[in-house]
Amino acid sequence: MPRFKPLLFTTYNWGKDINPQNICTPPYDVYDNKYREILFKKSNYNFAHLDLPLSYEQAQKNILEWQKKEILRKLSQESFILLKTEYEVENKSFTRWGVLGGLKLSPLGKEYVFPHEKTYPKAKEDRLKLMQSTSSQFSPIFGLYADSTLFLTRLAEEISTSPCWLTFKETENLKHSAWLIPEKFNSKIINFFQDKKIFIADGHHRYETALNYQKIQNRPGPWDYVFMYLSNMSSPGVNILPYHRLLSWEENFHLDKIEKASSDFFITNLDIDNTKNDFDFIFLSKNKTLGFKYKKERKDNFHHISTYILDEYILKKIFNISEEKLLTGKYIKYTPFAEEVKTEVLTGHYQAGFLVQKVELTTFQEMCLQNQLMPRKSTYFYPKIPSGLVFYSWI
Repeated sequence: MPRFKPLLFTTYNWGKDINPQNICTPPYDVYDNKYREILFKKSNYNFAHLDLPLSYEQAQKNILEWQKKEILRKLSQESFILLKTEYEVENKSFTRWGVLGGLKLSPLGKEYVFPHEKTYPKAKEDRLKLMQSTSSQFSPIFGLYADSTLFLTRLAEEISTSPCWLTFKETENLKHSAWLIPEKFNSKIINFFQDKKIFIADGHHRYETALNYQKIQNRPGPWDYVFMYLSNMSSPGVNILPYHRLLSWEENFHLDKIEKASSDFFITNLDIDNTKNDFDFIFLSKNKTLGFKYKKERKDNFHHISTYILDEYILKKIFNISEEKLLTGKYIKYTPFAEEVKTEVLTGHYQAGFLVQKVELTTFQEMCLQNQLMPRKSTYFYPKIPSGLVFYSWI
């Protein structure tokens, strides 16, 4: 049985009135209810109506109604899909290739699928209810693998000489193009991934949800495979951004207490307008900006992870934000954008901010293989995979 195989995808009946620009969305977990309203207004068929619906029952009603109206349709056969993502980071241009298909479910960290961060129970409960209502997996899980031969890049260069199936610009500096991969290439792709280890970059909650759903079904079926996007971490197109933190007003914290961390850190006063990050993390409040450098021996991989040091020595030890409080999702907001942190702190929308360091890909891979889970939201793999081009449904 193949580890990675083509799927019979569901897609939209793309045309003049239904185009990816108005349909496709970011992954459901990177936007809030306010942005969801903006997406809803783009089109009555915007993908947010399925992936982040007003209710699970409404999502089920939508998918059945849209199928009846032929807004949605199945592809003519099981297919792999090639996705090209062209984007810019820090004024540099990148191209990332990935392939969409179905990965055979396997226990995390035991055979060939490895996680890298902790998850939230509430998010898994939400995704399970949605899957049970709709018999669908809407957004692809973002998986990485290592391949110095650049198999997918070479394959993509051959396939992409033909006209693409769909293309759209998500932003001015972010463009996605997709090709339905001809059936003659399927065996090459299946064989290539048969012995590959897969590292989850984004979608831990959805992967664990797929495992839970499979367990509930307790019989063979289409749910034995999970909708996956796979990209080569050995290629130059894969980027991890830091995932900065903002401290909410859930409690009124005494920010001056942070200087008690001097027993564990060298602390340097900084100018908020000059926050070059040569530190493990930088603390920002309305009144001060401080750089923190861990002063003790870095005894394991965790002590090379900026978010771990911040969680353990500052959020938990200094501010007494327990693991249980972190699980609620109320105390911390996450963003990859340093300027957003500065703005939100200076305007008083958040009490304080923390600029962290990105996780290196080599560290990411090493920790995955050792089943060492980073704190939640330690990595921001950019760009995200667009949701809505296709999805996997057995309804």
